Amino acid sequence: FVIHSFFNSHDDTMAEFHQLPSLPQDPNSEWEKLNRAAEAQSKAAATADLPSLDHLTLADYDQVYEPSDDSYLFLDALLYEFNHGNLPAAATSGNREGARPPFCVLELGCGSGVISTFVRSQWKARFGNSSSLVLQSIVTDVNRNALRVALETDRVNNENNKELSSMEAIHCDLATPLQSRWAGQVD
Repeated sequence: FVIHSFFNSHDDTMAEFHQLPSLPQDPNSEWEKLNRAAEAQSKAAATADLPSLDHLTLADYDQVYEPSDDSYLFLDALLYEFNHGNLPAAATSGNREGARPPFCVLELGCGSGVISTFVRSQWKARFGNSSSLVLQSIVTDVNRNALRVALETDRVNNENNKELSSMEAIHCDLATPLQSRWAGQVD
């Protein structure tokens, strides 16, 4: 759209909008073919279920980031990685002696905790009680309310997953306190 004039409170002029004509699209162009293929692939892709947030109140949403489009897209991407064997492959690649370090999920700025909660529920569903595949889950946030909500979201959604280690919540900016803890251990 093109705006001809703006509203001016001094002379009560209103903005006018005029549709810009689109360039004609060639349905056989390489761009259009790729666009149609991407659209078909996205429609066929599985979408992740958002962990339950029924335990949250309106007051919680006033203080904590509510899941939005970015959260849904991230959950769908994680589901894709689980479904195509990418996360299990990363989790099962250990050293040759058989001892595997824990697979760590670190969520920076966890908000409601739906991302880590989703990963933890997928982990349990796929790996069950495997003692050789340990999941370490850490959430960080500068907002103490977000940490409280994230832990509660995980508890509510994974209460039947007693085999999962607990989620660790750290009040900090990004992951500063973890630098010394993970020195030389993180790729």
